Amino acid sequence: MVREKTFRKDLYYRLRVVPLEVPPLRERREDILPLARHFIGGACTEYSCGPCALSPEVLDLLLDYDWPGNVRELENAIERSVLLAEGKPRIEPGDLPPEVRGAVPTRPTEPGEVLSLAEAERRHILVVLDQMGGNREKTAKALEIGESTLWRKLSAYGVVRPRRAKKNRKASGG
Repeated sequence: MVREKTFRKDLYYRLRVVPLEVPPLRERREDILPLARHFIGGACTEYSCGPCALSPEVLDLLLDYDWPGNVRELENAIERSVLLAEGKPRIEPGDLPPEVRGAVPTRPTEPGEVLSLAEAERRHILVVLDQMGGNREKTAKALEIGESTLWRKLSAYGVVRPRRAKKNRKASGG
């Protein structure tokens, strides 16, 4: 750009004191959720809304998306989601931008990679769950499976927390 005279030469040399190589966000997936939580805090403060958490489905979608716009795209997606969540306690898949919601079905596989039946099923279930706006009853109906079957599968995928067994209060002295 300096050679093409589209960038000032003196500014280039001022900025070039310590070159920093920052890998793209898709190569630093461990940074996605901490950054998202940071951006939620900032957006909630800026727009005076209550604290907003990320649903388990949203966590998966954020981690599956490649973030071609890097940190700025993540920040914009979170800000948009906080605004669309309109004070709800959690950001749901429907609050995310469409390109992020589509991350599960479009996530590329390695050339020659063959998906196991279980992984193909997992991806399909998550896609349908997203299409149904996170509604598990509609998702089960669309998949033609029972709600308890869907719950077990989502629990196995880590999308929902497994149900806890109720403790016997009499046996525990309570």
